[in-house]
Amino acid sequence: MLAFISNLGPGEFVLVLIVAVLIFGRRLPEVAARGAIQIQKLRRGVQEFRRESGFDEEMRKARQIIEDPVRQALKEMDQTHKEVKRPFVGRHPDALPEPEGTAAPMIIEVASKADEALQPELSDSQPDKEPERPAAE
Repeated sequence: MLAFISNLGPGEFVLVLIVAVLIFGRRLPEVAARGAIQIQKLRRGVQEFRRESGFDEEMRKARQIIEDPVRQALKEMDQTHKEVKRPFVGRHPDALPEPEGTAAPMIIEVASKADEALQPELSDSQPDKEPERPAAE
């Protein structure tokens, strides 16, 4: 209700107090008490209105309509995370499972054939025997 007070700085608040003292003088405590009573009555009236109009119940329903799907989505995401994480528990992070139904087996086969094809070339360039060393006298 009195949210405007939070926007006042210390200097502005002192200025308001000085103006109140100038306007109300000695009656300031009496006027302040009446103002406080009126604010309490206003708050009670607003609470009663909200209760009778069903505003709070409608707000609760609206919040539930919004929050329930969000909670469900978070549950599903958590479950999916657990399911995805399960195969990797206890394994090295670099040890990924071989994907099924992909081109991975074919790629591995092609790579092994390429290695076999290059193997003779590599073996020709490498000597089979170590060179003989002259005997030490």
